[in-house]
Amino acid sequence: MTQVQTQNLSNKPSAQHQVVTELIGGYNAPTAFYKLIEQQIEDGMRAVKSGKLYTLRMLCGEEFWLILGTAYSKRLAGRCFAHMVDQGRFPFEFIQYKRSPTKRYQLK
Repeated sequence: MTQVQTQNLSNKPSAQHQVVTELIGGYNAPTAFYKLIEQQIEDGMRAVKSGKLYTLRMLCGEEFWLILGTAYSKRLAGRCFAHMVDQGRFPFEFIQYKRSPTKRYQLK
């Protein structure tokens, strides 16, 4: 996980020096958000069963998914989790399910 400190290019005090994590495809996510998604997946791992396909929504739980709110936050959560899987943080593999744009995951 690569962390980068960004500089505040605006006059907004809340945006000062936000620490971000570089994801696959050149995307960035606030590191606090990345860690929140990571913790949510860790908490749900005990319920994961071998041989079953999961979406990130299923792994996070419906309540947490609703808290994410916007489509942007949900896509960013997906990018964070895809990065975690790619980096070997969680023992999942990507499964192409029909022609769905939603990624599916299965335990390795």
